[in-house]
Amino acid sequence: MTTEHPADQFHDPPGLGRHVVIGSLIAFGLSFPLILIGAMMLGQGWQSAFALSLFASLWGGIGFGSMLGGVVYASRLDGSI
Repeated sequence: MTTEHPADQFHDPPGLGRHVVIGSLIAFGLSFPLILIGAMMLGQGWQSAFALSLFASLWGGIGFGSMLGGVVYASRLDGSI
């Protein structure tokens, strides 16, 4: 007679990668134009403003967005949201 442990029955629902990608795309899509417009309003040329916003959005926007996507996934899994 074997007894199953409750932990053996639990499987993570799919979707962590989906949440991370969606969070990254949203953060990139929000940060890129805001940084671009802000840099151009401060007097930067469009090339410099474009390069600055691309750099900051790729490193900061995607990093922050993927972190928030993971937190949203973990919170939903935990039942906090």
